[in-house]
Amino acid sequence: MYNAKQHPDVKTGKRTEQEILLEFLDTFELHYAMQNKDQGSRDGKIEQKEFIEYYKNVGASIDDD
Repeated sequence: MYNAKQHPDVKTGKRTEQEILLEFLDTFELHYAMQNKDQGSRDGKIEQKEFIEYYKNVGASIDDD
């Protein structure tokens, strides 16, 4: 579960928790769509395939991962 309460922008009042959460979810969905040329719906839910695709890419950038 993602909690945005401690995000610096939320703490300073620049953005809401909801805005931060949606940005976080978009990270996974947009990355999956770009990698798979899939313009499917962005439903605000992270499917296992979206999670795996995102972290597969992140892991490739870490030398000892």
